[in-house]
Amino acid sequence: MSDIKEIPASTLAAFGIIGGLLGIYLSPYFPTAGALGGMCAVIWGAEAVRRVSKYGLGTGVPSIGQIAMGMGIVASMFGLAV
Repeated sequence: MSDIKEIPASTLAAFGIIGGLLGIYLSPYFPTAGALGGMCAVIWGAEAVRRVSKYGLGTGVPSIGQIAMGMGIVASMFGLAV
């Protein structure tokens, strides 16, 4: 058995929304707040992809996790090229 407790999706959604909005509005005054707000939104999005990708495996339908991984690879290669 694992002792890892999963954080509820509603808590992570609130974390992502509030953190992202604070990052948007505070970034002109505190540039670090923009980066932290971006991380909050990325954590929320990564958890949503993880939750949804559970249902795509073994059904014959391309999983959102596979699509997201492919898009991430393409984006990172583009970022390295620029």
